[in-house]
Amino acid sequence: MTYTIVISDLHGMSNLLDKALARIEESGLAVSTIVFTGDYIDRGPDSAGVVARVRELVVSGKAVALMGNHEDMMAQAFDEDGEYNPSLSPWWIPNGGSECFSSYYDTYEEGALDRIADDALWMKSLPLYYLDEHRIYVHGFADWDEPDPKKFTKQGTLWSRYDKTEDYGWYDKHVVHGHTPRKKPELKTHRTNLDTEAVFGGPLSVGVFDDTIPGGPVDVWEITGGA
Repeated sequence: MTYTIVISDLHGMSNLLDKALARIEESGLAVSTIVFTGDYIDRGPDSAGVVARVRELVVSGKAVALMGNHEDMMAQAFDEDGEYNPSLSPWWIPNGGSECFSSYYDTYEEGALDRIADDALWMKSLPLYYLDEHRIYVHGFADWDEPDPKKFTKQGTLWSRYDKTEDYGWYDKHVVHGHTPRKKPELKTHRTNLDTEAVFGGPLSVGVFDDTIPGGPVDVWEITGGA
């Protein structure tokens, strides 16, 4: 029996990420993959640290990292030559980008801009979705009107939100997402929302999904104390 672990909307909370990864290790579960559903950066104190850890896990083959709307904003702020141009993404800095920049300069000092440009290039390559046998994982929304996920758009997948009353999956898949902050996880029949405002003092909700069982998580871990 194997499990997929899902972590959403870290927003620079590296302490919570460290605790979540320790919890995975301590659980003794046979983990097939860790899926990060985006928003690694902005608002919190250590965007640089979170991105470094997520990239390391992706390179090791232990994790899949999806693009979030905050990664989209940061990536757009750098041109094809890796030069920072704030006019390309004017929404980024006032939506947490200033805290993100500060974390890179705190971590890398003189090499900060080169490192953030390299991470922005990595973000440009991130996928919008991940599929397994029973579920589709996205940052914010899985478009039921589009049967081919390769045709998902950034606007729809990264920026659209489910209403609290909506409970529908994506064809035969259960949808697992974040992006829309709630006080507690939304555990519906056809979708699961794991964004519980970790950067605003809420817990980091980590979903545990049995790879052999359709539907929502078999457990949700609350990771706290990330200030």
